[in-house]
Amino acid sequence: MSIDVDRVMRHFRAGHKLVFSNHPIAEIISVKDPLIEIKDIHGKKWSVNQDHLADLSYPEFLSNLASVIAQHCPENAFEGSARKALMTMKLGDTLENTEGYIASLVEVKPNSGKGPILTFRDVNEMRRQVYPLLLPDDLTFNKFVSQFQRKIRASLATSEEPLLSRYFKNEFIPKMLSQMDYDNLRWGDTWLMQSVESQEKDIQEHFNHYFEYFRLFGKKVPWLKIAGYAIIAQAREDHPEWLL
Repeated sequence: MSIDVDRVMRHFRAGHKLVFSNHPIAEIISVKDPLIEIKDIHGKKWSVNQDHLADLSYPEFLSNLASVIAQHCPENAFEGSARKALMTMKLGDTLENTEGYIASLVEVKPNSGKGPILTFRDVNEMRRQVYPLLLPDDLTFNKFVSQFQRKIRASLATSEEPLLSRYFKNEFIPKMLSQMDYDNLRWGDTWLMQSVESQEKDIQEHFNHYFEYFRLFGKKVPWLKIAGYAIIAQAREDHPEWLL
């Protein structure tokens, strides 16, 4: 289930970084509901009206924002910049430093709406995409190579962790917390509300309600909400004293 962007961004504060495909693309500099002011990696400022985002998911918003930022990337890049060096690379070219080989360029998509996409295959045979137009203006090529190498080492350090564990920590929990914050703003501290009967029956009724809603109207089953009820039930079981 995708979370609507307005539900996510209402919790953002100044200083929050917006990231697309592992590329930091902008930073929030001011929040004055419904307007959010951001500054992109090229120094350009943008205003985002949350009232106009209701039909977008958060990933769609980030993708659209990345496209706009790439399209407004300054044309001139200084000699030795990461952007200029990457834009001139050809298939088979490599990234190297004093420690040796790091990666090879294996694919170039000239125009994706976000400028060219460069795909590198690193020393661990993993593919990594780079969007040159989404790199900071002041990033040198040498610094880019160092950052690229650090990311390879960081991913290698966590590669032994089960995939589902990584998903749970890096994606599911942040989404769940955002959903619970949103519910708390609308309804209050909902987990303290007593079940009509047993916890199990209460959760089962919510399951049945959502699937019936899907059957009648074709609406998506809100899995985050269902998971939220399961968390509430577990919290009540683990800490009954919190309800006293």
